[in-house]
Amino acid sequence: MATPVDLRCPHCGAYVTAYTAYPQITSYTRCPHCGTVLPFVGPREPAPLYSWEVYPGLYPPTPLPTPPSRYRGPALVGLLLAATLVLAGLGGVYAWVGGDALQPGSLTVGGTVSPGTATGIWVLVQGENGFSENVTTVDGAFSVSHVPYGGVMITAGAKGYYDAQLLLFLSPVYSSITGSPRSLSLTLAPGNPSETTIVDTTAFPDLENFVATVWSGTGLLWIAALFTALGATAVRRGRAPYVVVGGATAIIAPFVVPLLGIDVVNEWWTAIGLLAIPAGVVVLLLALPPFARAQAPVEPL
Repeated sequence: MATPVDLRCPHCGAYVTAYTAYPQITSYTRCPHCGTVLPFVGPREPAPLYSWEVYPGLYPPTPLPTPPSRYRGPALVGLLLAATLVLAGLGGVYAWVGGDALQPGSLTVGGTVSPGTATGIWVLVQGENGFSENVTTVDGAFSVSHVPYGGVMITAGAKGYYDAQLLLFLSPVYSSITGSPRSLSLTLAPGNPSETTIVDTTAFPDLENFVATVWSGTGLLWIAALFTALGATAVRRGRAPYVVVGGATAIIAPFVVPLLGIDVVNEWWTAIGLLAIPAGVVVLLLALPPFARAQAPVEPL
Protein backbone atom coordinates (compact mmCIF):
# COMPACT_ATOMS: atom_id res chain seq x y z
CA MET A 1 0.00 0.00 0.00
CA ALA A 2 1.42 3.34 -1.06
CA THR A 3 1.62 6.03 1.61
CA PRO A 4 1.17 9.66 0.51
CA VAL A 5 3.73 12.16 1.82
CA ASP A 6 3.39 15.93 1.45
CA LEU A 7 6.71 17.65 0.63
CA ARG A 8 7.88 21.14 -0.13
CA CYS A 9 10.69 21.58 -2.63
CA PRO A 10 13.59 23.46 -1.00
CA HIS A 11 14.65 24.80 -4.41
CA CYS A 12 11.46 26.37 -5.82
CA GLY A 13 9.14 26.20 -2.77
CA ALA A 14 6.41 24.24 -4.56
CA TYR A 15 4.33 21.69 -2.67
CA VAL A 16 4.59 18.11 -3.92
CA THR A 17 2.71 14.96 -2.98
CA ALA A 18 4.79 11.81 -3.25
CA TYR A 19 3.98 8.16 -2.62
CA THR A 20 6.10 5.37 -1.17
CA ALA A 21 5.41 1.72 -0.48
CA TYR A 22 8.28 1.54 2.04
CA PRO A 23 7.82 4.35 4.58
CA GLN A 24 10.66 3.13 6.83
CA ILE A 25 13.44 3.73 4.27
CA THR A 26 14.51 6.69 2.22
CA SER A 27 12.63 7.15 -1.06
CA TYR A 28 13.10 9.72 -3.81
CA THR A 29 10.84 11.78 -6.06
CA ARG A 30 11.37 14.61 -8.50
CA CYS A 31 9.81 18.05 -8.21
CA PRO A 32 7.51 18.49 -11.26
CA HIS A 33 8.23 22.25 -11.31
CA CYS A 34 12.02 22.47 -11.18
CA GLY A 35 13.16 18.88 -11.48
CA THR A 36 15.01 18.78 -8.13
CA VAL A 37 15.42 15.27 -6.69
CA LEU A 38 13.78 15.13 -3.24
CA PRO A 39 14.63 12.39 -0.69
CA PHE A 40 11.84 11.57 1.78
CA VAL A 41 10.48 8.97 4.20
CA GLY A 42 6.91 8.27 5.22
CA PRO A 43 5.43 9.40 8.56
CA ARG A 44 5.96 7.05 11.51
CA GLU A 45 5.59 6.76 15.24
CA PRO A 46 7.48 7.86 17.16
CA ALA A 47 8.71 10.78 15.10
CA PRO A 48 12.41 10.74 14.12
CA LEU A 49 14.71 12.69 16.44
CA TYR A 50 17.75 13.19 14.21
CA SER A 51 18.31 14.05 10.57
CA TRP A 52 20.14 10.75 10.05
CA GLU A 53 16.89 8.99 10.99
CA VAL A 54 14.96 10.97 8.38
CA TYR A 55 17.51 10.43 5.60
CA PRO A 56 19.54 7.37 6.62
CA GLY A 57 20.68 6.73 3.05
CA LEU A 58 22.50 10.09 2.95
CA TYR A 59 24.71 9.43 6.01
CA PRO A 60 27.57 6.91 6.02
CA PRO A 61 27.57 4.46 8.92
CA THR A 62 29.79 5.30 11.85
CA PRO A 63 32.83 2.99 11.85
CA LEU A 64 33.15 0.67 14.79
CA PRO A 65 35.93 1.76 17.19
CA THR A 66 39.15 -0.21 17.00
CA PRO A 67 40.10 -1.73 20.35
CA PRO A 68 43.52 -0.60 21.63
CA SER A 69 46.47 -2.96 21.40
CA ARG A 70 46.99 -5.17 24.42
CA TYR A 71 50.58 -3.90 24.59
CA ARG A 72 49.56 -0.24 24.85
CA GLY A 73 48.67 -0.29 28.54
CA PRO A 74 51.84 -2.06 29.77
CA ALA A 75 53.95 0.21 27.56
CA LEU A 76 52.38 3.34 29.06
CA VAL A 77 52.82 2.02 32.61
CA GLY A 78 56.45 1.07 31.97
CA LEU A 79 57.36 4.42 30.40
CA LEU A 80 55.67 6.47 33.12
CA LEU A 81 57.27 4.40 35.89
CA ALA A 82 60.68 4.81 34.22
CA ALA A 83 60.18 8.59 34.10
CA THR A 84 59.08 8.52 37.74
CA LEU A 85 62.25 6.71 38.80
CA VAL A 86 64.48 9.09 36.82
CA LEU A 87 62.85 12.23 38.21
CA ALA A 88 62.60 10.96 41.79
CA GLY A 89 66.18 9.70 41.70
CA LEU A 90 67.50 12.99 40.32
CA GLY A 91 65.59 14.86 43.01
CA GLY A 92 67.13 12.60 45.65
CA VAL A 93 70.62 13.31 44.32
CA TYR A 94 70.09 17.07 44.60
CA ALA A 95 68.64 16.63 48.08
CA TRP A 96 71.90 14.91 49.05
CA VAL A 97 73.93 17.68 47.39
CA GLY A 98 72.15 20.36 49.42
CA GLY A 99 72.62 18.46 52.66
CA ASP A 100 76.29 17.71 52.00
CA ALA A 101 77.00 21.34 51.13
CA LEU A 102 75.88 22.36 54.64
CA GLN A 103 78.59 20.33 56.33
CA PRO A 104 81.01 22.57 58.23
CA GLY A 105 84.49 22.86 56.79
CA SER A 106 87.14 25.17 55.47
CA LEU A 107 89.89 25.28 52.89
CA THR A 108 92.92 27.28 51.86
CA VAL A 109 92.65 29.91 49.13
CA GLY A 110 95.71 31.24 47.40
CA GLY A 111 97.36 32.15 44.15
CA THR A 112 99.20 34.99 42.49
CA VAL A 113 98.50 38.61 41.66
CA SER A 114 99.97 39.96 38.43
CA PRO A 115 102.12 41.93 37.93
CA GLY A 116 104.12 40.78 40.93
CA THR A 117 106.38 43.82 40.55
CA ALA A 118 103.57 46.21 41.60
CA THR A 119 104.22 48.25 44.72
CA GLY A 120 102.25 47.48 47.90
CA ILE A 121 100.06 44.63 46.68
CA TRP A 122 97.26 43.75 49.10
CA VAL A 123 94.69 40.94 48.98
CA LEU A 124 91.39 40.86 50.88
CA VAL A 125 89.62 37.49 51.22
CA GLN A 126 85.99 37.54 52.42
CA GLY A 127 83.75 34.52 53.00
CA GLU A 128 80.77 33.09 54.85
CA ASN A 129 79.81 34.02 58.42
CA GLY A 130 81.68 37.32 58.32
CA PHE A 131 85.08 35.81 57.51
CA SER A 132 87.56 38.46 56.38
CA GLU A 133 91.36 38.47 56.15
CA ASN A 134 93.63 41.04 54.54
CA VAL A 135 97.17 40.11 53.54
CA THR A 136 100.00 41.95 51.81
CA THR A 137 102.48 40.43 49.42
CA VAL A 138 105.76 41.48 47.90
CA ASP A 139 105.98 39.17 44.90
CA GLY A 140 102.23 38.77 44.25
CA ALA A 141 101.84 35.34 45.87
CA PHE A 142 99.24 34.98 48.63
CA SER A 143 97.63 32.23 50.70
CA VAL A 144 94.77 32.41 53.23
CA SER A 145 93.74 29.35 55.26
CA HIS A 146 90.53 28.43 57.13
CA VAL A 147 88.23 30.03 54.54
CA PRO A 148 84.68 28.66 55.15
CA TYR A 149 82.85 26.78 52.42
CA GLY A 150 80.42 28.89 50.39
CA GLY A 151 80.72 32.18 48.58
CA VAL A 152 84.21 33.70 48.52
CA MET A 153 85.14 37.19 47.33
CA ILE A 154 88.81 37.97 46.70
CA THR A 155 89.83 41.58 46.10
CA ALA A 156 93.37 42.61 45.18
CA GLY A 157 94.90 46.00 44.58
CA ALA A 158 98.08 48.03 44.42
CA LYS A 159 99.15 51.62 44.07
CA GLY A 160 98.59 52.85 40.50
CA TYR A 161 96.38 49.90 39.48
CA TYR A 162 92.67 49.12 39.23
CA ASP A 163 91.36 46.87 41.99
CA ALA A 164 90.64 43.32 40.77
CA GLN A 165 87.82 41.29 42.31
CA LEU A 166 87.14 37.56 41.89
CA LEU A 167 83.84 35.98 43.00
CA LEU A 168 83.91 32.24 43.71
CA PHE A 169 81.82 29.47 45.20
CA LEU A 170 83.66 26.63 46.90
CA SER A 171 82.11 23.58 48.59
CA PRO A 172 82.66 19.82 48.88
CA VAL A 173 80.03 19.14 46.19
CA TYR A 174 80.49 22.02 43.77
CA SER A 175 83.14 24.62 42.96
CA SER A 176 82.73 27.37 40.43
CA ILE A 177 86.33 27.06 39.24
CA THR A 178 88.33 24.24 37.71
CA GLY A 179 91.52 23.31 39.44
CA SER A 180 92.74 23.99 42.92
CA PRO A 181 91.60 27.08 44.88
CA ARG A 182 95.25 27.46 45.91
CA SER A 183 96.30 28.38 42.37
CA LEU A 184 94.08 31.35 41.57
CA SER A 185 95.21 34.18 39.35
CA LEU A 186 94.26 37.86 39.53
CA THR A 187 95.53 40.45 37.07
CA LEU A 188 95.83 44.14 37.92
CA ALA A 189 95.53 46.72 35.14
CA PRO A 190 97.11 50.18 35.39
CA GLY A 191 94.55 52.79 36.34
CA ASN A 192 92.68 54.56 39.11
CA PRO A 193 92.58 52.41 42.30
CA SER A 194 89.06 53.70 43.06
CA GLU A 195 87.67 51.57 40.20
CA THR A 196 87.26 47.79 40.33
CA THR A 197 87.44 45.08 37.68
CA ILE A 198 85.07 42.24 38.67
CA VAL A 199 85.26 38.62 37.46
CA ASP A 200 82.19 36.61 38.55
CA THR A 201 82.54 32.83 38.17
CA THR A 202 79.29 31.72 39.84
CA ALA A 203 75.55 32.40 39.98
CA PHE A 204 75.46 31.53 43.70
CA PRO A 205 76.63 34.43 45.89
CA ASP A 206 76.59 32.43 49.13
CA LEU A 207 75.93 29.00 50.61
CA GLU A 208 72.35 29.81 51.61
CA ASN A 209 71.43 30.75 48.06
CA PHE A 210 73.06 27.59 46.68
CA VAL A 211 71.28 25.24 49.08
CA ALA A 212 67.91 26.97 48.60
CA THR A 213 68.20 26.68 44.81
CA VAL A 214 69.26 23.02 44.91
CA TRP A 215 66.47 22.05 47.29
CA SER A 216 63.95 23.99 45.19
CA GLY A 217 64.96 21.79 42.28
CA THR A 218 64.53 18.73 44.50
CA GLY A 219 60.98 19.74 45.41
CA LEU A 220 59.99 20.42 41.81
CA LEU A 221 61.45 17.14 40.58
CA TRP A 222 59.65 15.17 43.28
CA ILE A 223 56.35 16.89 42.46
CA ALA A 224 56.89 15.99 38.79
CA ALA A 225 57.63 12.38 39.81
CA LEU A 226 54.33 12.32 41.70
CA PHE A 227 52.44 13.42 38.57
CA THR A 228 54.10 10.78 36.40
CA ALA A 229 53.35 8.11 39.04
CA LEU A 230 49.68 9.18 39.09
CA GLY A 231 49.67 8.90 35.31
CA ALA A 232 50.94 5.33 35.59
CA THR A 233 48.19 4.38 38.03
CA ALA A 234 45.58 6.05 35.80
CA VAL A 235 46.37 3.77 32.85
CA ARG A 236 44.51 0.78 34.30
CA ARG A 237 41.61 2.97 35.37
CA GLY A 238 41.23 4.36 31.87
CA ARG A 239 41.67 8.00 32.94
CA ALA A 240 43.25 9.36 29.79
CA PRO A 241 43.62 12.99 31.00
CA TYR A 242 45.86 11.90 33.88
CA VAL A 243 47.97 9.80 31.53
CA VAL A 244 48.42 12.79 29.20
CA VAL A 245 49.37 15.04 32.12
CA GLY A 246 51.91 12.46 33.30
CA GLY A 247 53.53 12.30 29.87
CA ALA A 248 53.65 16.10 29.53
CA THR A 249 55.21 16.37 33.01
CA ALA A 250 57.95 13.89 32.05
CA ILE A 251 58.83 16.15 29.11
CA ILE A 252 58.83 19.45 31.01
CA ALA A 253 60.34 18.43 34.38
CA PRO A 254 63.99 17.90 33.29
CA PHE A 255 64.19 21.53 32.15
CA VAL A 256 63.86 22.58 35.80
CA VAL A 257 67.54 21.74 36.34
CA PRO A 258 69.05 24.15 33.74
CA LEU A 259 66.42 26.82 34.45
CA LEU A 260 67.49 26.93 38.11
CA GLY A 261 71.16 26.84 37.11
CA ILE A 262 71.96 23.72 39.14
CA ASP A 263 73.05 21.81 36.05
CA VAL A 264 76.56 23.17 36.74
CA VAL A 265 76.83 20.87 39.76
CA ASN A 266 77.22 17.80 37.55
CA GLU A 267 76.59 17.57 33.82
CA TRP A 268 76.12 13.77 33.93
CA TRP A 269 73.22 14.08 36.35
CA THR A 270 71.57 16.56 34.00
CA ALA A 271 72.04 14.18 31.06
CA ILE A 272 70.44 11.33 33.04
CA GLY A 273 67.45 13.55 33.85
CA LEU A 274 66.94 14.22 30.15
CA LEU A 275 66.10 10.52 29.66
CA ALA A 276 62.62 11.28 30.96
CA ILE A 277 61.90 13.44 27.88
CA PRO A 278 61.76 10.65 25.22
CA ALA A 279 59.68 8.55 27.63
CA GLY A 280 57.17 11.41 27.94
CA VAL A 281 57.08 11.93 24.17
CA VAL A 282 56.22 8.26 23.54
CA VAL A 283 53.55 8.40 26.26
CA LEU A 284 51.89 11.37 24.55
CA LEU A 285 52.05 9.65 21.15
CA LEU A 286 50.29 6.62 22.62
CA ALA A 287 47.81 8.43 24.85
CA LEU A 288 46.75 11.50 22.86
CA PRO A 289 44.88 9.79 19.96
CA PRO A 290 42.53 7.79 22.27
CA PHE A 291 42.12 10.88 24.44
CA ALA A 292 41.16 13.00 21.40
CA ARG A 293 38.68 10.39 20.21
CA ALA A 294 37.11 10.28 23.67
CA GLN A 295 36.53 14.03 23.55
CA ALA A 296 34.93 13.95 20.08
CA PRO A 297 31.09 13.96 19.82
CA VAL A 298 29.63 10.46 19.69
CA GLU A 299 27.61 9.65 16.54
CA PRO A 300 24.94 6.94 16.68
CA LEU A 301 25.56 3.71 14.84
